[in-house]
Amino acid sequence: MDAITPIQILILMGAAITSALLVLWLAGVVISRPARSATQDSTHEGDAFFLYRNDQLVDLDVGSPPTGDGTLDRLSRWDGLRTRLQAVFPALPETLSDLRNGSETRFSVQNEAHGMHLICHRDGADSRLRLQTAQRLTAWDSLVNITEGQAQTEQVEALRDAPCAICMTDTEGRNTWHNTAWTALPESVAQQALTEATDNEATDGQVTRIKDPDAGRCFEMLTARQGAGSALYVTEVTGLVRAENAQRKFVQTLTKTFANLTTGLAVFDRNKELALFNPALLDLTALPAAFLTARPHVMSFFDGLRDRQVMPEPRSYPKWRKHILDMIESASDGLYQENWALPSGLTYRITGRPHPDGAVAFLIEDITDEISIKRRFRAQLDLRQLVMDELDEAITVFDSRNLLMFCNQRCADFLGIDPDSSFADFSVADIIKAYKDTPLGDADWTAVEEKLITEQSALNEKWTLQGRAGHCLECRVQSLSGGSKMLLVKRLAASSKSQPTPAHA
Repeated sequence: MDAITPIQILILMGAAITSALLVLWLAGVVISRPARSATQDSTHEGDAFFLYRNDQLVDLDVGSPPTGDGTLDRLSRWDGLRTRLQAVFPALPETLSDLRNGSETRFSVQNEAHGMHLICHRDGADSRLRLQTAQRLTAWDSLVNITEGQAQTEQVEALRDAPCAICMTDTEGRNTWHNTAWTALPESVAQQALTEATDNEATDGQVTRIKDPDAGRCFEMLTARQGAGSALYVTEVTGLVRAENAQRKFVQTLTKTFANLTTGLAVFDRNKELALFNPALLDLTALPAAFLTARPHVMSFFDGLRDRQVMPEPRSYPKWRKHILDMIESASDGLYQENWALPSGLTYRITGRPHPDGAVAFLIEDITDEISIKRRFRAQLDLRQLVMDELDEAITVFDSRNLLMFCNQRCADFLGIDPDSSFADFSVADIIKAYKDTPLGDADWTAVEEKLITEQSALNEKWTLQGRAGHCLECRVQSLSGGSKMLLVKRLAASSKSQPTPAHA
């Protein structure tokens, strides 16, 4: 027999070490499965094992459970598994810490539907659970069936208590199932819903309005095909219908109002496209209706106004474009207003106002008559002021508060004052003091001042005031409408009298 070589010795030693490691690995596997060995002396191949620590799932062995159905997620805590098993084991504790520590607790049920056992063994914070079944299904499959059945029950209960009315019909349109809300429907509405779904052959997803003429209520029915039959979903929309009617009437009223307005209205949406306009805009701008109904951009709109000379002729087109963009931006940020003097002699007032969601509205008004009236009124005022300035008398008018309203040029020159350039108000006392400071004002003004500050409805008195140097002034105080008073002062030749002389109408 040949001697064993060193190489053969090494091979034998390697085989021995490999065998020892294999034995130790198998022993470790057996030791690491206390949940399977600690509690079952009659372990069934289809049993399901769960390990919870402080009611939180840390390990399980259920064979090859289905993935993607969410069942494992619902069992991640003890209350999830308890909820699924409570229909079979109603005595399950709310928390696993309620189980007796260090001992085994069994829950069993025997009936035709379920033949299951739940064996619980608590060891401190860890609780090992084994679910057994006497059926041909595995314990996991039985648990899934219970979960699915319970989910279906919950879904049916949710449908039964749904706020909208639900009804299932067969091929003949007969009511095969309905929820509680369906029974609360008026009988005429329920019958009309079944008739609409059957006689009119409603398509899948079709929405039908149903009215209850007796109570004035309105319902909306959605028809959904379910196999050979249909599912009817009926919701009351009385409030919605009333709101729609109110909105429709409001829009009609608004449209009529816009149609009767003499002010042109152009509303541009957030994309700066024309969304709304009224007939007055056609009359004021002479833009074609086809152009406006095509929803032009705001810049195209103003280009059309420029082409038809409905806005001031720009000297520089780039500057004009920038001006229009600034105008649109100003109208979007706040109120914009500008008067346009057109080559035709008309005057338009353009007002821009921001609207919600980035929209902007422009109002175009023809203010030619208003401008003409203002101009005529201003011309009349200027003419009257000119006439007053040419009078020999110094005229001052005071309001009801005894403050100077205006005076003519003769008074301003005589007193050396300019009320229009002064920020302060001139009172009766200020004007009397100014008269006293003049070379001709050294007379006694007491009576004149008292009459000016006295509230009398009908006042018309005249005085001749004589100064120490022999100068004479004729003063007249006359009441005007609204509590105003007028003081007229005129220079006279020297006189020996200085007393008030009432004037007679």
